[in-house]
Amino acid sequence: MRVTAPVTDYIRASVMSVRGDLAVRGLLVPERLAAGADKTYFQGKGAGVIPAYSLQMPPLVNTGDLLVRGGAVPQRLAVGAVGTVLTGAGAGALPLYKSLFNWLTTRGDIWIRGAAAVQKLAAGALNTYFKSQGAGNLPIYEKLALRDTGVKIGSGTRNSAGDQVITGIGYRPSIIIFFAVDSLSSNVNLSWGFDNGTEHYCTNITEHGANVGSNFSKSLYLSSSMTGTLTGYVSALGSDGFTITWTLGATMSCIFIYLCLP
Repeated sequence: MRVTAPVTDYIRASVMSVRGDLAVRGLLVPERLAAGADKTYFQGKGAGVIPAYSLQMPPLVNTGDLLVRGGAVPQRLAVGAVGTVLTGAGAGALPLYKSLFNWLTTRGDIWIRGAAAVQKLAAGALNTYFKSQGAGNLPIYEKLALRDTGVKIGSGTRNSAGDQVITGIGYRPSIIIFFAVDSLSSNVNLSWGFDNGTEHYCTNITEHGANVGSNFSKSLYLSSSMTGTLTGYVSALGSDGFTITWTLGATMSCIFIYLCLP
């Protein structure tokens, strides 16, 4: 026999036939409350109603469902649709699933890490380019400028035939613009040329300013019947510069300036 309060009430041991059974006050007499299934918990149903074993949590129907604190008891928060994210709604309110796509209001908008959270970066204007501002800063959209792609201006001299290697450009140039002048300025021999390593063009003033001409196989061309001829073109482009191949007839020396574009 098992004793329950008051001591005048008695419950037969056979009533609680399984380890874990409970004796509860029934309508008129104590009765058995069978042990709950695995992972269930004892849940009150209010005065006058026998308690029952319920699932340990509200039923999570689908993979991805969440258990959240409701108004008074835990409740199920259904998994969000594909492409949505769980966002807080503030203290005292259930979180919500919202579509990321809806926050990107214009075609071309992108998501980006902000100061403390993900944020929208609006699509750039027509013909602008995505430009990094370094770690810790948001990128911007801006028109493409040579100051961003890099330019290199340099100079050199030459008075002999052979190859002249120019380095320190910092990139492989796409095109090189040359301005050249006879080292003896009174000779008035000038050259303006363009070279991409394949095409070599220039215009020139030769013979001490007497002739104006052009050449479509050289990007540097200086000539005087009194001294000689010095011509050159870009024969190779490298990751950090270029090579000029010079040809000399008689004697001639020049000073040249170049502008490299990436």
